[in-house]
Amino acid sequence: MQVTVSNARAALLLFAVSSVAAMAQNHYASQVRMMFADGLPITASAFPEAPPEGGGLFVNASSFGGSDIGARVNSAIASMPTVTQNGQAWTQGVVIIAAGNYTFSTTMNLNSPYLDLKCEQGAILTYTGSGDAIRILPSAQITGVVTTQPNQGPSVENCSIYAQSATAVSGIHAGDVAKIHLTNVAVNNFTGTPTSAGYWFDNTASFTEGLALTDISSTNNSIGMRFTNTGGTSSFGYTSIRGFRAEIRTNQIGFSVESGTFLYHSFMEAIAETSDSTGIVMSVSGTGIVGGNQGDDSLFIRGECVNSTGSCTGATLLQLGAQTQFVANGFMNALGTTMTTSIASGAILTWNGTTELNSTGYTIGWSGDNSVRMRFNSNTDLSFFNNKMSLINGYVVGWSSNPTSQGNFVGLSPCTTSTTATLCVGNGTTRDASAALTAGQFLGNPVSPTAVAGSGAGVSPSGVSLTAASTSVSGSVLFTTGTAPEALATLVTVTFATLLGQAPNMCIPTAQNAATAAALNNIFISSPTVSGFAISSGAGPLAASTAYQIGYACF
Repeated sequence: MQVTVSNARAALLLFAVSSVAAMAQNHYASQVRMMFADGLPITASAFPEAPPEGGGLFVNASSFGGSDIGARVNSAIASMPTVTQNGQAWTQGVVIIAAGNYTFSTTMNLNSPYLDLKCEQGAILTYTGSGDAIRILPSAQITGVVTTQPNQGPSVENCSIYAQSATAVSGIHAGDVAKIHLTNVAVNNFTGTPTSAGYWFDNTASFTEGLALTDISSTNNSIGMRFTNTGGTSSFGYTSIRGFRAEIRTNQIGFSVESGTFLYHSFMEAIAETSDSTGIVMSVSGTGIVGGNQGDDSLFIRGECVNSTGSCTGATLLQLGAQTQFVANGFMNALGTTMTTSIASGAILTWNGTTELNSTGYTIGWSGDNSVRMRFNSNTDLSFFNNKMSLINGYVVGWSSNPTSQGNFVGLSPCTTSTTATLCVGNGTTRDASAALTAGQFLGNPVSPTAVAGSGAGVSPSGVSLTAASTSVSGSVLFTTGTAPEALATLVTVTFATLLGQAPNMCIPTAQNAATAAALNNIFISSPTVSGFAISSGAGPLAASTAYQIGYACF
């Protein structure tokens, strides 16, 4: 039996149409590309409409009219059926852009949570317009009962987008809808202004939560990925970024989290390659927040230098403005190059858990000595063990049942087998050298107290003062009595510069000149308080017109 070629091709075409229609139900049609046995291709354009069950649509944009591929995509979307939820009608379907080179100035508008834009591998989109190459924004804000709202988001897959316009704004501008999916997308050369972006996520009226960005790249864009709030809420929560790669050239930024935005409950994993010292891997500005009070963002960001002719030293790994918050955990480091962090005064920066932020400056992590180690810069260390805290160069402060024989150790009880709390010192040889501990001097508040004469010093006493080295612990009071000093009266009131945490148990007067020595048995200091004490005369008055110098020591 012989079968003609035309009959065979017809049979294969019928089979192909049936197969693609079935696969369109699962949104896999963008991956379908068949060949006849004679080498002629079958693509989606051979069967532009293959309606699956339920009325959805799988269409090839090239089958629709329009001045360029952007206009054709929009025409394809306008032709699609709708589904109604909570009284709102949403366009549904998949638009295919076949492999090929396309130049366009018309923005592609994905205006429904049930729209997918799928490029065949090799679809190259060159944007020459003055706005966004692709805009993802629902035609209306989603309303109604939450349990019956759309629970999916629009998607873009496999597209390569290039800017060829000084006024182009962004490759993909998206927001105000949940669960946007971008997969295997590359955006390049949006550099017209300092805020031109590869990917721009923007809340204009609502929130953008549940972003799912997988294996996407940004090359030579002023900002690789930008988060802004231009009229909506601050929320960009539940964001998942996996496999993002950004090439950051002169004065460009990889991530820009701007004022009024809040990324929380999120995961971010990226490689950012700077080409010189002007690049910034991540910038948080204005009142932007990453993690914030939620504190559960996980970041795994590696900065690398990609420059065969010069140095990347000085590029910025993390830049925080004065009103920003950055509270996260994970790994954020510059490998193979020296990058800096720029943290403005007032910014809140907290790393939680076992993390690393730029190994040349700030790290927290498990150390080889089984401690949790914090390094604040290249020569400041703090390590936490189960029974002590260690500072750089072996200095240790801690609680230990067996104080270390290492030198420079200060510990608290139980340093000995006694039940009494003791202070112990390790001298590098013995377990406890506290017996050799001596106090060179106890000093009080370095600000001198004040002295005011009382009636015990007579009428018009003179020279009432304290010596320059006087403190709340010890000092010397000087005065010369006037006429008619009184007995059992205050000679001088001494007031401390600041209140003490606890009143001294006693203050003891001493004689510091001959006149004071002769009268010392007739001088006493009453119970001191947290604010000071009074020096008083006893049963007999002091001699008139006599210089006295009374020392004191308070304990």
